[in-house]
Amino acid sequence: MCYFPDELDLSLSALQQLAEAYPDVVISEGDGRSHFRLCCMTGAAVTRPICAFSGGQRNRVALALITFHNPHVLILDGITNHLDMGTVESLVESLCKFEGAMVVVSHDIWFLKQVIEGDDDDGGDGGGEQQKGVFLVYCDEEGRDRAMGEGLGGICGANPAVVALEGVAEPRCEVTG
Repeated sequence: MCYFPDELDLSLSALQQLAEAYPDVVISEGDGRSHFRLCCMTGAAVTRPICAFSGGQRNRVALALITFHNPHVLILDGITNHLDMGTVESLVESLCKFEGAMVVVSHDIWFLKQVIEGDDDDGGDGGGEQQKGVFLVYCDEEGRDRAMGEGLGGICGANPAVVALEGVAEPRCEVTG
């Protein structure tokens, strides 16, 4: 299942959009609210029409729709666009708990570092061991694809567009600049 914020029915509320996305599932208002709470959507926001939402709120609705049935794979491209820092931090927390595979494309190095390498607020140099099964690819300044074995710290001067494949035993991918 794939949702883009631009494809949401703007006349529906977030709760109505969730019910429409899963017509074969009986979703109580409480269950719907609980799920949207995981994406930082609370209170009256889930009952207002989506047309009244900011870009960040629409991203949250789209994320809630794709995560409702605990998918095995998440493909996230520019997921932090239009999100405030508090929401990005909540997103990081949620994604760190995700047990499936993820393909993450982002220009936000802080976000990628947190999701892929974990929190480095322990006072260390941030260059901790990579998680098992993480494969990183980036496009260097000459446009060549490069695999990384040293974490995100090694690309701060390079093109920050990074593809991270988590949970893939032997990844094969092509990255275009």
